[in-house]
Amino acid sequence: MTVALAYIDPDSKHAYIAADSCASNAIDRSIVKNCKVFNPVGRRDILIGCAGTFRLPNLLQFVPGIFPAEDELATEDINMSYLINEFTPVVRALTEDFDDSDAWELLIAVKDRIYRMQMDLSIIEPADNVDAIGLGGSVALGAMKVLNEMAPYMPVEQRLKHALQVACSTCQGCSGPFTLRSTEDVPADIVAKIPKDKKRESRGYEIIRYNDEDIDEDEPSEITLSLDDIKNMNDREMKHRSKKRSKKDLVKHKKKASYVK
Repeated sequence: MTVALAYIDPDSKHAYIAADSCASNAIDRSIVKNCKVFNPVGRRDILIGCAGTFRLPNLLQFVPGIFPAEDELATEDINMSYLINEFTPVVRALTEDFDDSDAWELLIAVKDRIYRMQMDLSIIEPADNVDAIGLGGSVALGAMKVLNEMAPYMPVEQRLKHALQVACSTCQGCSGPFTLRSTEDVPADIVAKIPKDKKRESRGYEIIRYNDEDIDEDEPSEITLSLDDIKNMNDREMKHRSKKRSKKDLVKHKKKASYVK
């Protein structure tokens, strides 16, 4: 059981996938070090988020040749057609010995596109640039849509974490800490300045759970905001509201002008 959430930021045009760290069944649950969001071997421009059995993500993450190397297949060529014609047969071969208990779903992010692959090998591309899978998927999806509507000034990473927290607060099979990664490119000189203990990889793939050794099942998943964070969020909210207010004033002005005519 799990929750994984994918989102495309309309401003940066980058895709994000975030997921929890819980493994559970009908009897018990545990926190695992396995990352449910990862890059296939040789492809840092592709993100895969998983839900269900760990067998399929283990294969997709560590078996070479799942996707051709970046110099053999351009990022722009990985689209719905490629996934159906080339990726689907690979997944079918990897899952041919799975039984009914090996349920799974995948989220696939490529540049500014996200896709969902289901157990019947069907592939879906959401129209509103957000999707979620797993036990807590529907709750996280609803929470993310509300946050996008009501708090667009909030950083994308914060919205994703809040949405996952809502899912974990209502679904027993979900739990932090959370892993979040994006398809954003980060210059090498910036990556070099990031402390090693934060476990942040190159090219902008940020792991929110900083130290794998510190993972604890009872670890709280609350988000701690500094006063500067709150001030910055308030500033963004005021700018957002002022923009909306100016648009409304413009509409009113146009209506008045039409009445005068």
